[in-house]
Amino acid sequence: MPASAEEVAWVWEAPEGVAVHDVHPVPGGALVDVGDGVIALDTVTGEERWRYRRPGRVARFGVAPDGQTVVLSCFTAERGFQTRRFVLDARSGRLLGEYDVTVGVYQDAGEDGRGEQDLGSLHIRGVETLTSGARVVADGERGALSARDLADNSLLRTREGDPRCVEHSRTALGDLLFQAVTCADELETDSPTERTEYLDSAEAETRVVALDARTGEEVWRRSWRTRTPGWEEVRRYGT
Repeated sequence: MPASAEEVAWVWEAPEGVAVHDVHPVPGGALVDVGDGVIALDTVTGEERWRYRRPGRVARFGVAPDGQTVVLSCFTAERGFQTRRFVLDARSGRLLGEYDVTVGVYQDAGEDGRGEQDLGSLHIRGVETLTSGARVVADGERGALSARDLADNSLLRTREGDPRCVEHSRTALGDLLFQAVTCADELETDSPTERTEYLDSAEAETRVVALDARTGEEVWRRSWRTRTPGWEEVRRYGT
């Protein structure tokens, strides 16, 4: 990577009235988050390759680890926060599949001044953890997982959780899915408050488990004892 830039190769301007929220790299290009959808750019020329937008809706998107698939999640409050998922080919924008999914919304969602939730300021769990061919969904908070096909949402496989454990984070990297959990004996309550209080005082074990993203089989795990829950997220380090 050069230390400095000597010239500007190209400049892309968003359509009038459209705000740019984020830019995500994909093979051969970049995806621009415009709030109600996504615009794909060729990073060599700066030209638009394709766009997929749903005006009037809030949209969030995720990209599979191989960079080949984009999952766009769109919803409106009138539908009870049930989202419509649009699965797109990252290079061409071709629609590969679509289906409805109910998602969670964080408690601190904003209000629109009339006592109603403001779709423009919601913090959305818009897309679950994506692997190259599936989206991985937590079944409860005990670490149980379900993998569903990206294109048609059909159930591919499930993985049972440990009733003594609470999941804290999950991420995909290459062909592996990493899951961080904290476990303690006699952790059997379903109350979030009671679980937190128990883990704060109990002798607990923090685990990082690596799963094969294609099969769901465990590849390896690392664990250590701790007096407090392990809130560390599994993150990617390197260049």
